[in-house]
Amino acid sequence: MNTIIQDRAEKHLFYLCIAAAPLWLAWILFDYWFAPEAFYPFLLTRFAGSLISLLLILNHYRQWLTVFVAQGLMFAIYNAILAYYISSVPAEALTPYFNGYMMVIIAMYMVLIIRLVDIFWFTVLTTLAFLGIITWGDHDFTTIMGNGGFSFLTIVVLMIFFSLLKWRGILRDVSLAAEIEKARETEELNKTLALANQEKETLLQEIHHRVKNNLQLVSSMLNLQKAYVTDESIKAILQDSQQRVTSMSRIHETLYQSKNFSSINIAAYLKKLVHEIIELYPNADQKSIELSLELEDIHININDAIPIGLIANEILTNVVKHAFPDELEGRIHISVKTAGDDIELIISDNGVGFDPNTIHNETLGRELIATLIDQIDGTLQLSTHPGVTYHMRIPKKMPRQ
Repeated sequence: MNTIIQDRAEKHLFYLCIAAAPLWLAWILFDYWFAPEAFYPFLLTRFAGSLISLLLILNHYRQWLTVFVAQGLMFAIYNAILAYYISSVPAEALTPYFNGYMMVIIAMYMVLIIRLVDIFWFTVLTTLAFLGIITWGDHDFTTIMGNGGFSFLTIVVLMIFFSLLKWRGILRDVSLAAEIEKARETEELNKTLALANQEKETLLQEIHHRVKNNLQLVSSMLNLQKAYVTDESIKAILQDSQQRVTSMSRIHETLYQSKNFSSINIAAYLKKLVHEIIELYPNADQKSIELSLELEDIHININDAIPIGLIANEILTNVVKHAFPDELEGRIHISVKTAGDDIELIISDNGVGFDPNTIHNETLGRELIATLIDQIDGTLQLSTHPGVTYHMRIPKKMPRQ
C-alpha cells in the first residue's frame, strides 16, 4: 500500500510543479497590478519559485530527494514566500493576495494531501506562515482579518477538516481507493499462490526423495545379489547395473536438495559422478587417473538430465574399467559448454582405445548410449587415436520454471 501512495504522491507533485513553474512567472503581472511598489522586491522570489518548481520536476527523474521530503520542501517554501508577500503589500492589496494564497492552499489539498503526516505538515506550516504574517507583517490583526485573513483561515480549517475525512476514508479519492483495493486483492492472491507453490515444491521434493530412496534400495539389492554370485562375468553385469541405478539416484538426490525441481546443474552432476565411478570400481583409484574438467555451469531440464547422466555413466564406467589396464596411468577429460543452440559434451581419455576390429561391434553399453542419444535428439561422434573421444551435441532446451 505504501508503494501505491508514494507513486501517487510522486505523480501529483510532478504535475503540480509542471503547472506551478509557469504560474510563478505569470503572477509577476499580479504584482504589477495590485502591488506595483512591491513589483521589484517580489520579482526575485517569483523567479525563485519557478526555479524551485523546475528543480522538483528534475528531482522526479534524478531522485535526489524522496517524494515526501520534496513535497514537504514545497510546502515550506511556498508558504514562506506567500507569507512574505502578504506581510509586505499595502492593506488594499491584502484581499487579492489572500485569495491567491487560498488558491495555492486548495490546490495543495486537492493534489498533494494523501497521508496523515501530510495533513500534519500542511497544518503546521500554514499556521506558522499565518503567525508570521501577524507577528512581522506591516498590518495589525484587525486589518488582516478584515481584508481576507478571516476567509483564508476559514478555507484552511475546511481543508484540514476535509483532509481528515479523506484520510479516514469518509471522503474518498475513488481512484486511489480502487488502486489500493486492487493491490490488496493482488497481495492476497500472491500469498495464496505462494502457499500453493510452496506446497507443490514440498510435494516434488518428497517425490524426488522417495524416488532416490527407492533407487538406492534397488542398488543395495543388486549389491547384496553380488555376494551370492561366484561367476565374475555375472558379477560385473550386476556391478554395471548397480552403477546405472546409482547414476539415476544421484539426479533425484540433486533435485530434492535444490530449490529448482525442474532442472539440474549438469556440470556439478558430472563432477560428482566421475569421482563416484573411480571410487566404486576395484583398483580404479590405484591407477593414478588424472581428471581434466572444463565444466560450464549449464542447467538442463529433468527430461534430458537422466538420459545424459546415463550416457555419461556408461562412457565413464567403460573408461575406468578398460582404458587403463595393468596399472596404466591415464587421463580423463570432460568438457561441457554451450555451443550455439546446443550443449556440447566431450568425454575423452588417453587410454588404449578400441580395438579397430571391434570398434563397430554392438555392445549393451554402446546400444544404450545410441538409444539415449536418439531420445534427446542429440548427435554422437566417436573417434579413437589412441584413446577414445565421445563428442556429443545435445539441443539445449530451457528448463521449465
